[in-house]
Amino acid sequence: VMGTATTVRVDAPLVTGTLTTAVEVTADATVLQTESSTVQGAVSQNIIANIPNINNNPLYYATLQAGVVPAPQMYESTRLGVGFADRQRMSAIRMNGGQLGSNEVLLDGVSVQGAAWHEATVLPDREALQEVRVITNSFAADLGNGQGVISMVTKSGTNQFHGSASYRLRNEALNANGLYNNSRGIRRPMYRVNEGGGTIGGPVIIPKLFNGKDKLFFFASFMRLTHSDPVTALYTVPTGLERKGDFSQTKVRDNYGNPVPVQIYDPFTAKPYQGSGTTFERLPYVNSIVTAPDKYGLKMLQSYPMPNRTPDDPYNTNNYQFNGTAPVVRNNLATRLDYRLGERNSIYLTGGLSNGSNLQPNRWGKDNLFNIGGTDTTDDNPYAAGGDTITLTPTTVVDIRYGISRTHCNSGFPTGTGFNYSEWGMPPAVQAYAAMPGVAPSIRNFGGPINHLNADTWNRKKERQFNHALNGSATKTVARWTLKAGGEFRTYLGNWQDIMYATPLLQGSTTSGWLAGLTGGTSGLVTNPAQRGLGFVSALTGDIGYSLPSGTSLRPALASKYLALFTQNNWKATDKLTLNLGL
Repeated sequence: VMGTATTVRVDAPLVTGTLTTAVEVTADATVLQTESSTVQGAVSQNIIANIPNINNNPLYYATLQAGVVPAPQMYESTRLGVGFADRQRMSAIRMNGGQLGSNEVLLDGVSVQGAAWHEATVLPDREALQEVRVITNSFAADLGNGQGVISMVTKSGTNQFHGSASYRLRNEALNANGLYNNSRGIRRPMYRVNEGGGTIGGPVIIPKLFNGKDKLFFFASFMRLTHSDPVTALYTVPTGLERKGDFSQTKVRDNYGNPVPVQIYDPFTAKPYQGSGTTFERLPYVNSIVTAPDKYGLKMLQSYPMPNRTPDDPYNTNNYQFNGTAPVVRNNLATRLDYRLGERNSIYLTGGLSNGSNLQPNRWGKDNLFNIGGTDTTDDNPYAAGGDTITLTPTTVVDIRYGISRTHCNSGFPTGTGFNYSEWGMPPAVQAYAAMPGVAPSIRNFGGPINHLNADTWNRKKERQFNHALNGSATKTVARWTLKAGGEFRTYLGNWQDIMYATPLLQGSTTSGWLAGLTGGTSGLVTNPAQRGLGFVSALTGDIGYSLPSGTSLRPALASKYLALFTQNNWKATDKLTLNLGL
């Protein structure tokens, strides 16, 4: 069996035969690659078809070779290849001790990597793979641009029609519940993966018009994966009294670890403490009930869902539980056409599509204006490539290949439109700085200990890439020399959006303690935890403000170009010595 990207020499002696000459086929030891010093290995179609692959990651097969070490995130069963984050994790491979993202990934001889994190933009279905080859050392000069090279080759059709169908199932009925869930009395969540697909290949035949046997072959593979990702999360939200400004029942931990009632102080009653110019004393709210609370702060705290479970401790930690599912869908289509045009041209065309979605639910509820954890991720990534191997003479071969890949990925909170900022207290001057006008404002937890109200930090991502790769080479055999020269040109075109906050960030801090410094924060002179105040009280006192770090709302459009030329010359000095000379 001859693998891709290998050079093997077999000397076949010719002797005069007779009409009664018999052909005898015998098994022998594997032929060693003595024509090249390249260190490489391949995973064949037989291995690909028979070993488990938990998340249908084609790059997993590369990790079966020596010198290839996967990062733990590559095996995460919930990483199913939808979105740049999934593809980045599924591409997390180190070769020869190199860094993540420092390897080259080829599909049918053409690069299929993104320009940002060097992640694979195309993850073909395993049913479409003929071979996965790994080159880890002593590259030939026509390879490079990475610490190692992973080369995936898709299947081709043959003179006979062949097809296959497959279905794989994973179900929570076959899983045990986790320790975390058991310790908190949480039932076993739903976990279901359904994966089905099929392949078909053969000669292209149009009855009475065209017979493609020995000339034109096709192969197609389709896979669809659906997954119900269980979502179980615990959060801390304001209690029924707290969302009205009443903290009379709120407890904090004292210096001995015991729960004691918190005392809330009015930040706007500060006066110098014992004549100090840097420390200020505040007056307490009676019974820790905020009088005349800010109407916008009340509206925000009342936007949290109500507690729905017994908290873990007297401090109302984890008093809200969300249970739901996140539907994940991934589709893979891979096609290939091979055409033998006369005796000189071997043409191939390959193309496909990888798309999908991962729709995470909003943990505050689907009808809540604000969001935590509810990220929608979509992928729509087509690719196409073609090439021609031209045999000019028995000793001269020209190879030309061109490929394109397009990445269209969204990962972030649902955009939404028409949010009225004025109704929530945002001044018009601040509204003017919104990077995404009309979406829900970025609001954190006002200093805690509750969770963020609208946790959209870095959750507004869009990725658009259109990448081209063209390479060609010419090979000439002269006596004991094999001379090869060529080049490659790549263009990466990308538009990016990775906004830190959709609007200026509304945040507060603990400004309701007894003693305060110049910035309003609780002074270190306060040793009693009950007198240090509580962070999210600032929403009710109105002691909150907006901020927007500079440079976090840019939408860059980038173009990267790569050009390489090479020459690779192999000289068989003697029958036992071959020199590889490359530049």
